[in-house]
Order: sequence, then C-alpha cells, then structure tokens
Amino acid sequence: MFNFLRLALTKLQTQISIILAVSVYARNRRASDSAFGSWEPVIQPLQLLFFLIVLRVGLKLVFKGGGLMTPQVGVITSDLFFNPILFLGTGISIVFLFRMIALKAINGLKLKAPLFYARISPLDIVLAEALNDVRALASMALIILSLTWFFTWSFRFDRPGLAISAYLLTVIMAVGFGICVLFVGQYLPALKRIVKRILQRIILWTSGVFFATFEVPAQLRQFVTWNPILHGVELFRYSINDSYPIPGISFTYLLTCSLLCASFALLLYRVNESMLLTSSDD
Repeated sequence: MFNFLRLALTKLQTQISIILAVSVYARNRRASDSAFGSWEPVIQPLQLLFFLIVLRVGLKLVFKGGGLMTPQVGVITSDLFFNPILFLGTGISIVFLFRMIALKAINGLKLKAPLFYARISPLDIVLAEALNDVRALASMALIILSLTWFFTWSFRFDRPGLAISAYLLTVIMAVGFGICVLFVGQYLPALKRIVKRILQRIILWTSGVFFATFEVPAQLRQFVTWNPILHGVELFRYSINDSYPIPGISFTYLLTCSLLCASFALLLYRVNESMLLTSSDD
C-alpha cells in the first residue's frame, strides 16, 4: 500500500511539473507574439471593466439629474454590499475565465511544439494554457480587491475557501465543456460556431456580470439561474461578503455541472485524443 501511494505521488508530481513547464513555455511564446506580453489575457477584461464602470456611473448621473433615480424605501440593491468596481470586477474575473479557457479548448491546440516530447499529451497543453489564464485573471481579481480595500480602508474576505472552490470548479467546467464541444463538433461542424456565439453573447449577458440574482424578479429568476457560470460569479461574491443574498444559487449545482463536463470530456478524450490537435479558426 505504501509503495502504491509513493508511486502515485511520484507520478502526480511528474505530471504537475510537466504542466508547469508547458505553461512557462506557452506564456513566454505568448509574450513574444504580443505587444502586451504576458498580460494580454487581462487587457480585454480590464477594457470591459472600465467601459462598464463609466457606463454605470454615467447612467446614474443622467438618471439622478433627470429625477428618475429617487431612492425607494425597502428596495435592496447590490450597492449595499459592493462598490461598483468590486461588483463588476468579481463577475468579469469568473466569466472571462470560463470564456477564455472554453474557447481555447473548442478551437483545438494552437500550441503543438511541446508534443515533440513523448511524455507530453494534448491534455497537458490544454491544462497548461488554462493555468496561465487562471494566473492572469486571478491576479486581476486580487489587484481589484487590494485596491478596493486600500481606498475604502475596509478588509473583508469571509470565505476564501469558497472563492478558491468557485474558481477551480469554473476552470474544470470550462476545460470539460470546451473539450466536449470540440469532439462533438467534429461530427456537427455548425455546433462549434453556434456555441462560440452563445459564449460571446447569451452566456455573457446571463452570467451575472451586470446584475445580482436577488435583483431579478422571482418569476424571471429561473430563466437566468440555469447558467452555471452565474452560480460561480454569485458564489465568488458571496465568499467575499457572506451577507450578500444569493437566492436560487447553489454550490451543488456548480459542482455537478463541473463534474459532468469533466467526466464526459475525459471519456471523449480517452476515445480519441488526436481530435484535440484539430485547429479551427472559424
């Protein structure tokens, strides 16, 4: 039993070392091909964050100036729990994490040079690319949290374990979802194009970046809580401030979706891993 555990631990350490080495190679290659270097994955999320902050502040000023934004007694809004930057930043960090990892998996492997080494498999490259995205977007989230705490002089992070779990489950779900779509898309080419459009639009607009779940009317809430990314976003916000209400949000639902996506992806990958080598730019 001891020998088995030692052998399993050795293989795990080797696998982690391979993924870390490939992630460094991928990050260096991306840095050499981009004017923004290794920070390219956070440029687009930051641009969207800046745009949304300007839009939100502008609309508030317009409505307040026109007398349309009068306080209502008994109405609870997200502003009571988070400032706009932290509210939008936490949502964007989860949504773009899923979007970037899933799209890369759907497109197949663009980085194929490490496959010249026999011990590196296509899945190792997918996980290494995902690790780089996790590092970039987690760094963005921590910077936003740190700046918010610094300027407001208030530190609050009630459930850090839940935040890490929500991040990891989002990554697992994104990798699994992307691989499943890639494999099925080999037989239904239109599926990949449709899913990409959905990722860019429908999932983004129902993911909770712009709204809190409790702000949605109860009769309409069922039409947005089908989206597991929304559960990841709201759980991440709840992990920072556990007085933030999350009706209809379930950690079990997020966990189930992540495990189902990962399970189906591993089964499909086991059948034919060479499909990951397919590259699609449509």
